[in-house]
Amino acid sequence: MDGFINLDQKQNIRNIVDKIHFTFARTIIAYKEGKKTSVQTNPKYNSFYKRSSDEKVRLSQNSKQIQARIQYKDLEQRDFFQGSAQEKINIPEGKIYIIVNAEDYLFVKESRVVEIDGKSYAVNSPGLALGMFGPQYYKFSVIPLEV
Repeated sequence: MDGFINLDQKQNIRNIVDKIHFTFARTIIAYKEGKKTSVQTNPKYNSFYKRSSDEKVRLSQNSKQIQARIQYKDLEQRDFFQGSAQEKINIPEGKIYIIVNAEDYLFVKESRVVEIDGKSYAVNSPGLALGMFGPQYYKFSVIPLEV
């Protein structure tokens, strides 16, 4: 039995959502932890500990510019208040969400820090899949690193 929406209509809906995303997306920079590379070789290299006594290590930076929609979350105490609960929920001020496409999701999920408007934010979630007909976008929670 054929579904209510055929494949062409589903693709048209995906294309419309893509146009909306690119209309409202802004450029952010995501940073992954860089690879450690040895700058010089040393005859005192200890293969058991995989290091030498005076080894120079360079950390390369891996970053990528990503188009993301940004959702600012207004955090109020009433959102998290539970009268009979014993747990104390500490939510940092300035928490925001970024929404990225499936291609950029693979980079952001391995990133630790994103830069939005010159401010640094830590990636705080594994990424929530969004989409009507399967994962098309992913939503990450980020919290500010600077006060």
